[in-house]
Amino acid sequence: MTRTPGPWKSTPSTPQDGFECYWITAIPNPNMEKEVATVAGPQNMTNEANANLIASAPDLLAFIKKPYPIEAYDKWREAGDAASAEALDMHEDERRALIAKAEGE
Repeated sequence: MTRTPGPWKSTPSTPQDGFECYWITAIPNPNMEKEVATVAGPQNMTNEANANLIASAPDLLAFIKKPYPIEAYDKWREAGDAASAEALDMHEDERRALIAKAEGE
């Protein structure tokens, strides 16, 4: 599965558009913009927040795909801090599940 590369941005519609919404567009290259999604409805705080969350998706995915610093994990294991190591294992499982969900797996 492929997706539109980022960065993405959220822009409110204008009165000339004839309706209220937020456009989510990708700008993979300078002078190139592609519509990715639309949050339809009035321009209010909820719809703006939803549009901003959608627009941040490529950045959020890139962030969670970064591996956790293994040095910290090893230190917790070596120090016998089982609770922290177990919490990190749970975090890693959740991180992998989110990546799979975002990538349609």
